[in-house]
Amino acid sequence: MLAEEEEPEIIEEEEEPVEEESQIVEIAMNLTSIKSDLKIKIVNAQTGKLVASVPFAVTAKAPSGKEETWEDDDRDGIIYRKGVEAGTWSITMKALGADYEGGYTLPSKSKTVSVKDKIEYKKVDVADEIKKESQVNVAVEDTEPKAAAAVESVNQDTVEWVESSREEVEGEYSPIDKDVLDKSFIQARMNLTKWRTRAINGEESITVTPSKTEILEGESCTINVEGNGFEGTPKYDYKSSDESKATVKDGVVTGIAEGQVDITVKATVTDDEGNTLESDEKKCSITVKKVEEKLKVLEVKTDKLTLKVGESGKIETSSENIETIEWSVADENIATISSSSGANVTVTGKSEGSTTVTAKGGDISKSCTVTVKAVAEKKITASDIAVFAGAKSKLTVTSTGLTEEKYDDESGDTGIGRVSADG
Repeated sequence: MLAEEEEPEIIEEEEEPVEEESQIVEIAMNLTSIKSDLKIKIVNAQTGKLVASVPFAVTAKAPSGKEETWEDDDRDGIIYRKGVEAGTWSITMKALGADYEGGYTLPSKSKTVSVKDKIEYKKVDVADEIKKESQVNVAVEDTEPKAAAAVESVNQDTVEWVESSREEVEGEYSPIDKDVLDKSFIQARMNLTKWRTRAINGEESITVTPSKTEILEGESCTINVEGNGFEGTPKYDYKSSDESKATVKDGVVTGIAEGQVDITVKATVTDDEGNTLESDEKKCSITVKKVEEKLKVLEVKTDKLTLKVGESGKIETSSENIETIEWSVADENIATISSSSGANVTVTGKSEGSTTVTAKGGDISKSCTVTVKAVAEKKITASDIAVFAGAKSKLTVTSTGLTEEKYDDESGDTGIGRVSADG
């Protein structure tokens, strides 16, 4: 036997009465846009609440200059259009009909709003769009054709509708706990709203510094990125608009060729709920400048050097805009050098002959001719003489290979004879 099914107790909340406004209401317009759309909220300037049940209309002037009349068809205080032209729109309130004269003061000046063709992540205030049941015109909301008012999004069914079968099941039934149902529904809505709000509000954002800079060809600079509002560690993706002019890797930009390049940076992160969130994209403008060719100068201070075998001498240079000077010798059998690089070099003569020592800086070469002479043999020759006791005779001395002829005269046996200083 089936247990009697108890009707769940439904607790109806008393709704606060809506005060009838007897005084003149001052009207204001709040204009917002996310991407290629335009929302006009018509509100009480004093309370900030939407003004409903009034046939408001506006003149919308597009960036191209074309004017259109937009009406609040469902009289909910909101006029919404999507697929509108990007640029600056001008909105002007149109006068109300005779039935509403004297009850409302409309703004006399037009108001402008910028419509973008890309999503702009920013906070959207929807507090003034929440209505009580008494504020909803059920007859208009439920019976007006769908084509009368534009909607922001439409859910599309992806599964064909199938009528479910009904089968009675024996057992006891308990009423649904309204509080538990409400809490589960509210939590699910909060999770969805949290994800959507974070994407719209742009809580996940990045700051890129510098926003623009200049580098030379072959030079590098680093782009600094700071993440804001991320739950977890974000991953940064860098991209160059023209890799033939500049490349980027892990935030380091290298100039390749003269020109202008945009480096775009975007951050992604997966939150605790498994949602992949992306930041708005930021750019750094890079100007790559051509390196001016500097004049290179290389001079050898000595273009001729004469040495003797075993003797050494230094060759010095003077240079400008040359990083390294390399040295070489044509014939190492005649002369050798002390080093293969440096501003100066020492040359040593090895054997008689002539060779060339060359200094090279980049594509500039300078040479020094080195002549090595043989060392002359040193030799002294004295003639033999015969001298009688008590007599004097002149001693003749000749030499070769001596640079200075100065002799020290000395007798081998002073008992036999002496040699004077002049021979």
